[in-house]
Amino acid sequence: SEGFERITGFRNDEVPPTPDFWLSRIHPEDIRRLPLDPDAAPGDYSVEYRAARKDGRYRHLWERGTRIADDTGFDA
Repeated sequence: SEGFERITGFRNDEVPPTPDFWLSRIHPEDIRRLPLDPDAAPGDYSVEYRAARKDGRYRHLWERGTRIADDTGFDA
């Protein structure tokens, strides 16, 4: 999207559709703050972190969302 390109400097077609790409852009000091635990309970989260843009400069981001699970307990 236009917003993604404005924030990251990457076009959508430059980014592989895997979480590993984005995780590799997160500042090493901030990675521990991200809600990455697959066994975490569903619910709301809010986290601030720095992510490297295409040009290598870090951008401060605030992400918020809701983790949901289906009847089997897996993320829906």
